Amino acid sequence: MIILTDTKEKNPWLFEGYPNTVTGRKSLLQGDYALQGFENEICIERKSESDFLSCLGSDKPRFLRQLARARGVPGYVIVVESTWGRIAAGGYRYSRMSAATAMDAVADIFANWKVPIFFAGAKKDAERFAHGYFMNFLAGKKRQLRLAMKMAEGEMQEGVQDAEAF
Repeated sequence: MIILTDTKEKNPWLFEGYPNTVTGRKSLLQGDYALQGFENEICIERKSESDFLSCLGSDKPRFLRQLARARGVPGYVIVVESTWGRIAAGGYRYSRMSAATAMDAVADIFANWKVPIFFAGAKKDAERFAHGYFMNFLAGKKRQLRLAMKMAEGEMQEGVQDAEAF
């Protein structure tokens, strides 16, 4: 599996120690991380807690443009390096946004943009989630391919039987 990291990503997840996982850098159209060959199907937008709160407040116009660009990516997800509990508690060091405003903004993203947000906690846990997310996506693709191959084999066998009966 080749995980692409956007060239603009500072201090990226490295995905070290994961078997069969290689990373590369590329300028991505949406998200900070994507799977090579599937950039238009699955990607992750990574947010630190301070960046996420900024996106819900002062940087919201830019963030909404990001969400609009990602609308065509069915596997787009936002991974926040914080917990829901920390967001819900409020009292942020780097934002005057109230907890209620932050929680309403998260609900808006779910309800109106249909974008899942995963509150992963620490950076390492966010990276682990991202790796699992990409691995499960690929496993699903493999299952779809196996099913399509079985269906094609069945259709071919039916065609042979029909030809023999003719």
